[in-house]
Amino acid sequence: MVTIVKNTMTSTSPPLSDHLEPRNPGDHKRQEAAMGKPMKGQRKSNPHELGAENWGWVMHKYVADNPVGRHRRVMQGVASKDFAVVLKTFSSIPSDELLRAMGISGRTLLRKQDDRLNAQHSNAAIALMEVTEQATRVMGSREAAEKWLSQKAVALEDEKPMNLLCSAPGIEAIKELLTRIEYGVYA
Repeated sequence: MVTIVKNTMTSTSPPLSDHLEPRNPGDHKRQEAAMGKPMKGQRKSNPHELGAENWGWVMHKYVADNPVGRHRRVMQGVASKDFAVVLKTFSSIPSDELLRAMGISGRTLLRKQDDRLNAQHSNAAIALMEVTEQATRVMGSREAAEKWLSQKAVALEDEKPMNLLCSAPGIEAIKELLTRIEYGVYA
């Protein structure tokens, strides 16, 4: 049996979306575990010390399913610590290379350790999360997605996809190309 449950997260941003949740005992615990929350008996941990295990947690926190929600998250700013978690999840692309491609200096990230990224950098950070998630789905694995992000693409005029993350037209071009690949439209 499936019931519709309204997301009632309390924060300055609106709920991510209305969604369907199964109404079976224990499902919420599995959902919390997938988001990086400890299950009964596990020690509570700081989400920032978990690194790669928290990709889903950070995605859930910042990626919106509509343009207005995305705008609000960009304007609110991505917490530097959360973005550091995202960077740790990349195994094939060095953090300094990702930061450089996104127009963010490592010094800026260190200086803002307990702060939020500005709107421009938050936009690039959220775009990195969205594009990586879409590329993982299209390419079949995170490893293949990272490889694709870091190699020149003919359809992007021989630019590396990750180098286009610092501008809105670049982000749009990457997402459009991934959608074309997903549906087999190469021309």
